[in-house]
Amino acid sequence: MVWVQGNPHDKAIGTSLCAKGSAGLAFEYGDDQRPQTPLIRMGPRGGGQWRRASWDEALDYIADKLKDTIEAFGGRGIALSDRGGFFNDLTRTFVQALGSPNYFNHDAGCGGNVHNAARSIYGFGHEGSYST
Repeated sequence: MVWVQGNPHDKAIGTSLCAKGSAGLAFEYGDDQRPQTPLIRMGPRGGGQWRRASWDEALDYIADKLKDTIEAFGGRGIALSDRGGFFNDLTRTFVQALGSPNYFNHDAGCGGNVHNAARSIYGFGHEGSYST
């Protein structure tokens, strides 16, 4: 990969990219700041103290944290958000199996907010902010 750009046929943002998309090359090549193995925090949140863990240890750690949260707060104490798209049935099924209805995706946190901001400022949603 040598170049990343948005879809030129997207009428809303064209070839523009979000921050994650702009970082695509760094994620793929030479990003020594990105974790290469699972990490478990060893100190207070924000303290930057981490240790490497195996995948088995990391998955067991997550399972224990989920179990503790469900015991303390019930299944509704769990929320899961993802990018959405074609395969969100797997993440929806996972969070529902934990007893939680709290699934949301990118549109709830980003796309919906852009739409509401455009409606409040311009009087129409973001779908009306470009010409066809």
